[in-house]
Amino acid sequence: MKEPKTMEDATLRATLRALPRARAGEDFTDRVMARLDAVENESRADAVPLRWLLAVAAVVVCALALSFLFVQGQREALTPAEQAEVHRLLEQHQQLEEELAAVRRAVQETEPVLYLEGLPTPGGRSVDLVVEMPTQVRPAAYRLD
Repeated sequence: MKEPKTMEDATLRATLRALPRARAGEDFTDRVMARLDAVENESRADAVPLRWLLAVAAVVVCALALSFLFVQGQREALTPAEQAEVHRLLEQHQQLEEELAAVRRAVQETEPVLYLEGLPTPGGRSVDLVVEMPTQVRPAAYRLD
């Protein structure tokens, strides 16, 4: 659906119609095309040829493949003592992962706590207060009638 024309549109059209007609110079198109060609030639001169980009990508892929093969070869060349150390470290890593998972479960199962530090008392001392914030509201007392 077309938007309704406003007074501003009508005023703008009338103002543009009041301007004198102007024609472009005879060489206008040639000048524009020359400027476009100059910009295009500058961008081509700055651009890296596609074959160079492909060559660099191929070198990077080869370097990555060689480094991967080198690392694999280093792993296989471990002595039995080094292999035992790696195995021990992997077991320790697994144990730490399990402990971290247990701590995360414990944190999710606990109720939130509010900790107020340094509350002043009438005697001029300060007290730390820990308030357990239950996740469900429980009444303080039941009325039994």
